[in-house]
Amino acid sequence: MSRSTFLDSDLIADVERTINLTTTTKILTTQTPLHSVIDIEYIKEKFYALKELGITSVDWQRLFATYLLGQAALLTSSTGDFVETGVFKGGSTSVLMNLLIDFDKKKRKCWAFDSFDGLPSPVTEDTFGIGHKGNKGGYNSSRDVFVENMKTFKAWDEKRLVVTPGWFSETCAKSPVKSISFLRLDGDMFASTWDAITAFYDRVVPGGYIYVDDYGSFNGCRAAINKFRTMRKIYEPLMFIRQGKSQNLLTFEAVWWKKRIGYPI
Repeated sequence: MSRSTFLDSDLIADVERTINLTTTTKILTTQTPLHSVIDIEYIKEKFYALKELGITSVDWQRLFATYLLGQAALLTSSTGDFVETGVFKGGSTSVLMNLLIDFDKKKRKCWAFDSFDGLPSPVTEDTFGIGHKGNKGGYNSSRDVFVENMKTFKAWDEKRLVVTPGWFSETCAKSPVKSISFLRLDGDMFASTWDAITAFYDRVVPGGYIYVDDYGSFNGCRAAINKFRTMRKIYEPLMFIRQGKSQNLLTFEAVWWKKRIGYPI
């Protein structure tokens, strides 16, 4: 078994263990294990196309995790939209939108947030640690490029994809999104991660999923998540999306967790 195949199977098992099939809705096939509804070949084909066109900066494992967690959210949550903060050129958003278009019968929306002016300025928390500090203006792409990429990958639906431009400190808390089944955070920096998690966590439905893309690579992102989880007494274990190999050790950039049932909204 190749390392890639091992990581794929391991990730599927991690996500599958969090699904309570007794509460599975009929959005997909009821009482169906996760591994029987995913299409690995489809997502690999899409990943290579996104990479070839330079639309995504994430690797295979993280894109696959986005797909898996989106599927799990549809399986386990009868309500709740998808929210992504930090959409860049739209690679991950196209995966989420294709999931909604192909599988969701409840007409949920995908809310896409980005400054479309790059990353914010680093703050003190971004400078502590051995990870990336980040640079103001990094990962800068326009809204027009994002929309065009959505259309290219058949992921554009103006009624279901809500694009919100602006700094997260000015947009997230004011957003009208009411409930979230899958929250995907990709803000890199402390401020953009903090502004997003504090604005949206209470809107994640019990049993919903939270994904943080840069926890393992950006100092500020990790600091924001650690601070928030400590402050809110969030004890659900962080699941690491293992990838690559460095000095004979599996490395990671992204983490996720499932919001516990019974957590007050």
